[in-house]
Amino acid sequence: MPTYTCSLQANRWTDGQKQAIAQAITANHSAATGAPPNLVHVVIQENPGATRFVGGLPEEEHIWIVGYIRKGRDDETLGRLMLGIMQGVSKITGMDEHFIWIYLIPVESSHMVKYGSVHPPPGEEKAWLASMPEHVRTYMARQTPPESANALLADGFSGQVKPP
Repeated sequence: MPTYTCSLQANRWTDGQKQAIAQAITANHSAATGAPPNLVHVVIQENPGATRFVGGLPEEEHIWIVGYIRKGRDDETLGRLMLGIMQGVSKITGMDEHFIWIYLIPVESSHMVKYGSVHPPPGEEKAWLASMPEHVRTYMARQTPPESANALLADGFSGQVKPP
């Protein structure tokens, strides 16, 4: 289902911060959309050879997050999702929220394949998961984030991040 790529400045964040970023993205996506958290994939990308530019000038004070998610969510849900992720990443990194940029790219469910089958539309995950072979369900169960990841949720998506 969703796959997020988070582009970070190289050698700036600890492994713990990177894992917390992945957990914040996962928790907020699952809370906003109802998708099971073990279906959320996050790639943390640090490329020490990359040079970042804004307006054609070198820029090192941004975090960019691009998420490919299933089509079918309303703008209000998407806005809460992006703000929740932004707030969580800001809390983890200390980066000013104004410099955390998030882009969501909706993709038709029928244009996505994971775990050996085409993805269902939003809301039909339960039956899709039940149809998986046992070894895949066992693997996916091991990918469930810890309860502590919920501390990185936006509080009811009201604009406040819950304290850890």
